[in-house]
Amino acid sequence: MGLNLTALLARVPQYTRNARHFRSMLQHSTLKKLFNLIRVEYAMATRHEYVSGKPYVIIVDPINKCNLRCPLCPSGTGDLNRDRTVMSYQQFTEIIRPFIKYAYEISFHNWGESLLNPEVFKMISFAAQHNIASNMSSNLSITQAGIMGEIVGSGLEYLVVSLDAASPEVYRQYRRGGNFDLVISNLRSLIATRNARGSKTPRIEWQFIVMKHNMHEVEQAQTLAREIGVDTFRLIPVGFPFGVKNLNDLRREWAPDSLPMSEPIDSTCFYLYRSVTINPDGGVSPCCMVPDAKYDFGNLLSDDFENIWNNDFYRSARRLFLSKTGTGCKIVCNSCTKFRKMGDVSS
Repeated sequence: MGLNLTALLARVPQYTRNARHFRSMLQHSTLKKLFNLIRVEYAMATRHEYVSGKPYVIIVDPINKCNLRCPLCPSGTGDLNRDRTVMSYQQFTEIIRPFIKYAYEISFHNWGESLLNPEVFKMISFAAQHNIASNMSSNLSITQAGIMGEIVGSGLEYLVVSLDAASPEVYRQYRRGGNFDLVISNLRSLIATRNARGSKTPRIEWQFIVMKHNMHEVEQAQTLAREIGVDTFRLIPVGFPFGVKNLNDLRREWAPDSLPMSEPIDSTCFYLYRSVTINPDGGVSPCCMVPDAKYDFGNLLSDDFENIWNNDFYRSARRLFLSKTGTGCKIVCNSCTKFRKMGDVSS
């Protein structure tokens, strides 16, 4: 293989896409947003457990139902441990109002196929009307008539298409229930629709998760992406469900032997400062990697955000990254290995 996958994946930010975030800041900034961002970044840099600023990256899962059954996704395996729900437009507007003056972007995805929510385009248009960038991830194995025009017309700024193969045979091994040829056809149709309307958005990213069964198709997929005309082709390393008990078995089955596993990030967890993750039922998860409802830090359909953002759960989580030993309530973050913790929270 001509590509050096180890080197390419080493350059991929797994939890942020800096260029996209920077573009959102340039296009959607106001003095109020900028001042809030400085407050948040200062709190994170100094590892404060109380954050006076508001999160400026909002993750909203409009639906946690999916049409695929991917074997490393809790939604696909049935291990979501949360009621399957569709967020309504009314609920979305109620949930998002505390963040309108501060948010730079809203990510409309997490545990489901967002395009299955019939009101998701109204949500995206709401974000555009309030000067907030929008992005979405989709498997694009969708058959709804006219949906490509709705994607372009909604004002969506960035679309990530999850496509980890260059052939139907390899595609179906992981994207179970999906249709490779349909995804490719939809990609072509979406780009043609965008170009015909003279629109610059959404920018389209082909996201390829590198796994044991598909790594031989990376170059072929990259060539196909270039031929179709997507804006970005991105490789990311395979990830595994949070807290899964058979982790070693899953790694042997899916992780390429030649690629090293990622090390904990030497930083405080930015999810606890910059972002908030909101599920379709209003539940606030500590981050986008924790699906289980029992680990929620609060619920925005039953409580005000001001009462959640610096509650005992959030402050205990942030205290994990203090240089001194801390105390607090028992939270799921105690067992997280994504970030290198410095403190210790007791139960």
